[in-house]
Amino acid sequence: MSVLSALLFCLPALTLAQVNLKPYDVTAANAFTQSDLNHDGVFDRSELEHFFREYDVNADGSITFHEFSNLVNVNHVHNSQLNHFLHALYHVYDVNNDHHVNHLDFD
Repeated sequence: MSVLSALLFCLPALTLAQVNLKPYDVTAANAFTQSDLNHDGVFDRSELEHFFREYDVNADGSITFHEFSNLVNVNHVHNSQLNHFLHALYHVYDVNNDHHVNHLDFD
């Protein structure tokens, strides 16, 4: 996934969250750099799976809002704007609005 794709993917959440993450190119580049674990310039399925497993605390194949919130609150408690943005992003990822993010939502 390119930086532009990552930013475009996040734009709906940016609107919902009403968070000022400007400049967006820097925000997207930082998010991409942190997500590209092997630093090959590509965010691939294995890296997506890595982060999915990190958030799926009970390893049931589904990330509940509770699981997501707990991890976000621990990692980003110092940045309320980012925390708010990430919570809004969860709802964007939950494509079918069943309050669980699973592989069907990604596919």
